[in-house]
Amino acid sequence: MAKKKHPARPRVWEHQDQIELLAYLDYTLEHKLDFRGTVINHLATVTGKQFNERQVFGKLKREWQNCGRFGGKKGSDQDLLAEGSSFLEGWTESDHEEVLQALRRLQPPARRYRLRSTPLATISTSRTLSRSATRQRSDTSPLSEHATPEFEGLEYIQGAEGERKAVTYKVDVASSPLSSAPSESIKTPDNDGNTVPPVAVKTEGSLPLQVSPSAQYADAATEAMPSPNARAEDMKRLLVHRTAELETARGEITEHQDHIFALENRLSTAEKEREEIRHSARAAVHHRDDLTMQRNLRVENSNLKDQLEQMRRQRQSIALLETDALGPMDKTIRKEFELINADVKDACSSVDAGIPNAADVVAREAAGSAVDLWARRLARCSLGQLLNSALDSGIRDSDIVRSIATVGLCSLVFESRFPDFTARESPLLDQYRKHILIKAGPEMLSQLDFLAYESLMSESYFLSHVVMEKAKTLADQLADALACFIPTKDQAPLSLEYELPGHDTTGRNPAAEDFIAGLVRALELKAKLVLSRKRYKLVFFAAGNKFDPETMVRDTDTRSNSMSRRKRNRMGLPKRQEADIEAPVRLCLFPALYSKEEEEHDRGEEIGVGISDYLVNCANFDVSDADAMDGSYKVVAKAVVSI
Repeated sequence: MAKKKHPARPRVWEHQDQIELLAYLDYTLEHKLDFRGTVINHLATVTGKQFNERQVFGKLKREWQNCGRFGGKKGSDQDLLAEGSSFLEGWTESDHEEVLQALRRLQPPARRYRLRSTPLATISTSRTLSRSATRQRSDTSPLSEHATPEFEGLEYIQGAEGERKAVTYKVDVASSPLSSAPSESIKTPDNDGNTVPPVAVKTEGSLPLQVSPSAQYADAATEAMPSPNARAEDMKRLLVHRTAELETARGEITEHQDHIFALENRLSTAEKEREEIRHSARAAVHHRDDLTMQRNLRVENSNLKDQLEQMRRQRQSIALLETDALGPMDKTIRKEFELINADVKDACSSVDAGIPNAADVVAREAAGSAVDLWARRLARCSLGQLLNSALDSGIRDSDIVRSIATVGLCSLVFESRFPDFTARESPLLDQYRKHILIKAGPEMLSQLDFLAYESLMSESYFLSHVVMEKAKTLADQLADALACFIPTKDQAPLSLEYELPGHDTTGRNPAAEDFIAGLVRALELKAKLVLSRKRYKLVFFAAGNKFDPETMVRDTDTRSNSMSRRKRNRMGLPKRQEADIEAPVRLCLFPALYSKEEEEHDRGEEIGVGISDYLVNCANFDVSDADAMDGSYKVVAKAVVSI
C-alpha cells in the first residue's frame, strides 16, 4: 500500500525576509535603536508576515551557526547581534549587496519635535507618507487649536484571525472637542510602491489617526539617540583598543623579523659549508692521483676523529661532574680491590717470600724502618712482636709477608699525594687559577680543575708512561723494604747476604718486577679516586678483633672449604660460617675501604679559605685506626682476614 503523501510545509522564511531582517539589524545598530522591541512590527510592515520573537532570534542564531565567523568577543550568536550582517562571512557578495540595498531603502530617523499649532497628523515624520495625504489631513483637521500630543506608550493589539497586528499609540489631548470622533485609516505606499497596512492612532477620546510605520521608528530612534559625549567616549575606547591591537601586531612583526634574520644566518652558513664541500670535491678530483695529498687527508681525518672523541668525552665528563659521578662507583672499586689483592698474593708467591729466621729479621730491621712502621700499622705492635705472635698462631710465612706488603702498597700509593706532579709549584698556573676564581667564581674553578685532571689522566701518555714509571719506582722501594723476606734468584732464602741499595751495592732488585702489576692497578685506581668528591679510609683490623661479616670476609686459602654435605644448616649454608662469627681475627691480609661524602667546608666554601681548597684533593685518604671513625663512613670494600 502506497504511503500517503503529505503536502509540503510552506517556508517560514523566504530569502527576501532574511534580507529585510538583517538590513533592519544593521539599521538599528547604525542608529542605536531597540532591535528587540521593534523588529517584529518592522517585518510585519515590510514583508506582510507576522513573526514572533522566537522565530526571529532562532533564525539569527541559525545564520550565525551556518555562516558566522569565529573569534568574536563573546563566541556566540550575540556577536552577530553586536556586529551585524558583516559577521556572516559565509554569505556571498551578492547577499551582502542585497542587504545594503535594503538598508538604503530605510530612511534615517528624524528628531522628535512638537508644534502646538500643528495638527496631530504631522507627528508622523515618515518619508513614505504621501505628501497629498498629509496635506489633506492637516487642512481638514480641527486639532490645530489644541495642545501638543505626547506619546505615552506603545500597545500591540491582536486582531481577528488572518488580520495583522496594529500599533496603537495613546495620545493625551487637553480638552479635545473631538474625543468622540471616528477613527480613520490611511494606506501609505512604501519605497517599492507596495501598499503598507494602515496603522491606527487613537486618542483617549477614541479619535483615530493614521501614522505611517516609519514614524514609529523615528520616535524610537529619537529616544535612543546617544549624546555627543557618549559618542566621544566610545571613540576614545575604540582608539585605545585599536592602539593595543597595533602594539601587539608590532610585537609579532618584530618576532617574525628576528626569526627571519636567524633563518638568513643559517642559510648563509649553509651556503658557505656547501661551497667548502664543493671546493673539497673539486680538490679531491684534481688530486685523485696525488699520494701525498691522500696521506695528508688521512692524517687530518684521524686528527678530526680524535678531536671529536675528545669533545664527546668532555661533554660526558661535564654531565658526570654535575651529578658528582665523575669518580668510580663502589662496585668498580670493590672489583679493583679484589684484583689488587690477587696481584699482591701472586707477587709474594712468585718471589717465594718467607721468614727463615725471625731473630735475624728483627735485628736487621731496626725500629723506625719502613717494615717496622708497616708492622705497627698492621698489628699495633713492633715487627718482632708481630712475627712471634703470627708464627705461634700457626699463620703461614707467605701470609705474613703478604699482609706486610699490602700495608706497604697502601702506604705508597693510596695514602700518598699521587699523582705527585700536581703538587709542584707553578706560578703561572696559580695566576690562571686566581683569574678564573675572580672572573667566574669558585664553582667554575672547581669544575675546570676537575675536568683538567680527568682529561690528563685519560690520556694514553699518562697511562703508558707516567703510571708505569711511577709503578716501577714504587716497586723498587717495596722490594727493597721487603728484601729481608725475599731470597735472591740464585740461592735459598737469606737474611743478611742481600744489601739494600745505598749500602755499597749496585743494580736493581729483581723481585721488584713481580710487584709492578699490582702497583699499576693501584695507581690507576688512585687516579680515579681523586676525581671523586669523597673522603676514603683504609682500615687494618688488629688481631683479636671479633669477626664481623658486615666488614670482613674470610680468606679462602687459610682454611679449607671442603666440607661434608651433612654439615650444613637448613638454609643450605655451611655450619662453619656460623662458627666464624664468634671466631677472633688472627691476621688482616687486606684492608677494608670506607668512604664518606665531603662536607661543604671541605670544598672551600668557608670564609678565609685559599685557592687550594677549590682544587682537586689528591690526599683524599685519611690515615687513622678504625676506632677513630665516626658514623658518617660507610663500607665500600670488606677486609680480607685470617681466622
